[in-house]
Amino acid sequence: DATDFESLEVHPLIELSLRRTKVESLHFLKHGFIELLFLSQTVINDQELEYLKDKPLKSIDLFKCPVSNLTPVSQKHLEEIVISGTQVEDLSPLSECPLKKLEMRATKIKSLTPLSNCPLEILHLPGSKISCLKAISHCPISELNLIGLQIEDLTPLLNMPLQKLSISRNTLNEEHIEILEQLDLKVLH
Repeated sequence: DATDFESLEVHPLIELSLRRTKVESLHFLKHGFIELLFLSQTVINDQELEYLKDKPLKSIDLFKCPVSNLTPVSQKHLEEIVISGTQVEDLSPLSECPLKKLEMRATKIKSLTPLSNCPLEILHLPGSKISCLKAISHCPISELNLIGLQIEDLTPLLNMPLQKLSISRNTLNEEHIEILEQLDLKVLH
């Protein structure tokens, strides 16, 4: 029950974890301050995310939350976001964020184009609908997870300062292997 958290309105919280709780409302955060918020596996939806508008969020975990719209959490401070298992289909709200880490496993997202100007360093895409990496070819990505994805062209990886790459062997062709051999990786899974 959100009323249990009403007293938090007056406290300047930096971090709050509500993972796997039955909290249904974020109303108690309406006037508060929050930088790190963990909501994974809760019933928090798009309407409740509206309470996070204009908060100085640096990180938010929405893993398996029934959300589809990232606009309320797309802010000038946002550096990390987990949207795995959500209904999000569009990354456009994140295009102006200083996003460094994005985890979007098992999503309906088909395009990374909105992230082309983000300073992404860590990107996890398993189970997504992504098949093209061209839009993020100039992002400073050092860790990339492509497990299970059918990526058409791996040449964008050559422009990234990749240190760690996770990719499914059964998705690779000879051209892919030639590109992987050119990478100066520390870890290849």
